[in-house]
Amino acid sequence: MDKPVRKLDSFRKLPAPPAPAKPTIPSNAGLPGMMRPGTVLTEVEREGLKQLGIVDNPENLPANIAEKIHNVVKETSKVEMPKVDKPLHIPEPVDFSQLPDDKKKEIVGFIKEAVEERKKEQVNKPAYVDPPLDPKIFKEPEIIDDLLPASTKKPEEQKTSETATAAPIAEGVGSGLVSPGPVMCPHCGWDTTKTELTEVSDEDKLDFVQSILGGIRFKKVYSVFGGRLNITFRALTTAESDTAYKQLIVDAQNDLQSKILSDTSFYWRTLMAYRAVMGIEKIESTDNIIEIPPINDIDVDEASYKKPNTKLFALFDDLVSQIMPTEAMRNTITHLYTEFNSLCEKLQAMAESKDFWKATK
Repeated sequence: MDKPVRKLDSFRKLPAPPAPAKPTIPSNAGLPGMMRPGTVLTEVEREGLKQLGIVDNPENLPANIAEKIHNVVKETSKVEMPKVDKPLHIPEPVDFSQLPDDKKKEIVGFIKEAVEERKKEQVNKPAYVDPPLDPKIFKEPEIIDDLLPASTKKPEEQKTSETATAAPIAEGVGSGLVSPGPVMCPHCGWDTTKTELTEVSDEDKLDFVQSILGGIRFKKVYSVFGGRLNITFRALTTAESDTAYKQLIVDAQNDLQSKILSDTSFYWRTLMAYRAVMGIEKIESTDNIIEIPPINDIDVDEASYKKPNTKLFALFDDLVSQIMPTEAMRNTITHLYTEFNSLCEKLQAMAESKDFWKATK
């Protein structure tokens, strides 16, 4: 049975629904004399109407009710301010040298007492000291390097590493030679005997040369999770690469204006995320297939971004939510794209090798 294919070729917003109809209000609503018959008034409302001269029939409000309410409020809000007989008198400053001797002694004594009290507070103030850590609770971490040669390990570390992992032994152990360390990393399964971090196969060389000579994109499929997920990456065009760098510059300028500028590693991760989103061509799982056209072929509302922002600014969040809905999926795709990008860079660096073309024949 064919898998359903979902093509992310449009992120246009749906048109906004029409605004709800506003309720019609009679033109004479709220005017004096419009109190409905049978209205029940509270005691406070009745007392207020009595002050306005309305006692018997509150339905017939006078035409000048607003003026009467204003006058009543004005009369009740009058507050008499206390009268000031004499204005506040501020004495003129006097030179300290012109004060009598007893006054000078009083001021100097007051200053000395204040200084002494301040010193007593500083002396009696207990210094803050961090509470001692309980060694029974906070023990020092034990670091075990399972990649060190066996001869350099302590007996207890060697025993722990041997019981924790059964790592493969290098060739030559059967002949009496001592292994320099485990061949496979017990944590990630990496072969420690490899000197090349990025492996290039003859098929990669052939595809790369064909893409260069034919003027097409170089592509490669990565299979993860036991073949249940296949991700196809494509090399970026010149315009797409420039778009990623341009949007990164705009982001940095906006962060500089808002005073939330981050470090270099943050912008490097952002750049790789921009490139990865544009470099994914297809994600095929056991359930469905997601196809991502080039960024220029995806429809988007022009009002969703303003210059100097690029089209990538309007599409990035939507593409991430559709392609990488979980953090585990995003980390997996980002890691694979980093390998694909390293492969492209290595193939470019190997182009000057004399044996490069021979290896493809």
